[in-house]
Amino acid sequence: MGIKILIAIDDKENREQIKSILTYSKREYRVISTSNTTSTLQKVKEEKPHLIIIDYNLDNSIGILAINSIKKVRSTATIPILIFINSMHQKQIVDALDAGALGYLQKPINRKLFITKINSIIDLIGTKVLKGGISSNISNLDELHELSSIAKEADNSIIIIDPTGNIEWANKGFARMYGYTPEEYNNIYKEITFEILKNVRKQEYFKINKSINYENEIKTKSGEYKWVQTTLTPVINENNDIEKYIAVETDITKLKEIEDELIQKSENILTLSEHLDNVTEHLELQKKEIDEQKKIIEKGKQKSEKLLMNILPYEIGLQLKSKGYAVPRHYRMVSVMFTNFKGYTKLCQELSPQEMVSILHTYFAEFDDIVENHYIEKIKTIGDTYMAAGGIPLRNRSNPIDIILAALEIQKFIHNLNEIKRVGKLPVWELKIGIHTGEVVAGVVGKRKFAYDIWGDTVNIASNIEAAGEVGKINITSATYEKVKDYFNCEPRGMVATKDSRMFEMYFLHGLKPEYSTDPEGYSPNKEFLRLLSKI
Repeated sequence: MGIKILIAIDDKENREQIKSILTYSKREYRVISTSNTTSTLQKVKEEKPHLIIIDYNLDNSIGILAINSIKKVRSTATIPILIFINSMHQKQIVDALDAGALGYLQKPINRKLFITKINSIIDLIGTKVLKGGISSNISNLDELHELSSIAKEADNSIIIIDPTGNIEWANKGFARMYGYTPEEYNNIYKEITFEILKNVRKQEYFKINKSINYENEIKTKSGEYKWVQTTLTPVINENNDIEKYIAVETDITKLKEIEDELIQKSENILTLSEHLDNVTEHLELQKKEIDEQKKIIEKGKQKSEKLLMNILPYEIGLQLKSKGYAVPRHYRMVSVMFTNFKGYTKLCQELSPQEMVSILHTYFAEFDDIVENHYIEKIKTIGDTYMAAGGIPLRNRSNPIDIILAALEIQKFIHNLNEIKRVGKLPVWELKIGIHTGEVVAGVVGKRKFAYDIWGDTVNIASNIEAAGEVGKINITSATYEKVKDYFNCEPRGMVATKDSRMFEMYFLHGLKPEYSTDPEGYSPNKEFLRLLSKI
């Protein structure tokens, strides 16, 4: 038993021609016909066909009335309907599709195009036709009817493409996914689509598989980027040539984001596991009695590893040790801090190099202790500039707050030290601090003299924000402000130009809000603030 198709055609010549085409096709179609479209509903109830072809009479719209009658009855509403109409009558085609028709067949009949389209429609609505009839996977008629409604209303994008890359038909899911009409999409991407299909044919994928699956990133009409998974299936004619392609596309953007998050979590777990393995190894070494030579070798090894860990973040050092390399990674939210001393050039002229280095060491050693206590990574020093970043190499959501707390502690240290110097009538060193939050790439590059560094416009902006600040103040961008405004007192500066002639909205950060601070200046967080921070 094959697919049951009901044809409701008034014109006897057309009716017999369609019946002949379907009866003698290579697929097993069982044709039921009626010459009176007004009695179509009764025939549908009696025969329960899998597909209906209705003649659209333009004089009295009997065809549209028949469609409406079928769609109003619950037992027949899900049966797919094709209209038989002259393709020039675009308005009537739209009316029929709005009434519930799945598509249309053109008058006059082109035998080759007609049977190809019928076969394509049967495949598209999910009936899983085999040469011997309907696959046993379709267990009952209701299931077939349910599958037939998927194409038009499915959330997935379903499109039919000709071999030139032109989209001939698309469901509503295509517009929801791309934002384009098929015509707009063809105008922009037809040539690209053609090249993809050309490459697929060249690689002869379909000699091995009935369909191919692939993922790619698309850009919608609104400029949004999405990840899409595509299943591409060819429609083969009787001469074994590809006449059309059916593409079913699924938005997997959220799945991709979850996949990236799971990969990162897996890497973090691996790092923690390596930490535990390293601790276990050291414990075992301590328990064993070894000769003096092995102790010397072990001590030398520990010294070199300690030196490596002082130069690089612990996690990066472990990767270099175990793999011999560490791949730079992209981070979406990192807070970068720059500090710079006022009048450094003049101070250099007044002090010897040894005195200058000694003073810088005093300051930067204290900075090192402060940033370490706040889970911030020191990146490097350049002259009198100190650079650090929060949120790397282990990602966290609290890094804008962490780096602000570190900046306040640095500011407090400078203030207290300068008070002592003023009492002793010694030269004071005044500091500017700039902070910006954004995305960076961080890692180790090169083969020798490894150094952990970060790259990206976020770094340039942070440096320029420091330069645009004032002595004794913490200058932040709106990107950082939005992350910390609920906890800290900030003074808006408006749009301020940086030294590279860009404009940024800036704020001076004056300290913790009174309800979160243990001191009037707002330097030190209280227990309530620390409790809130632990939940971020």
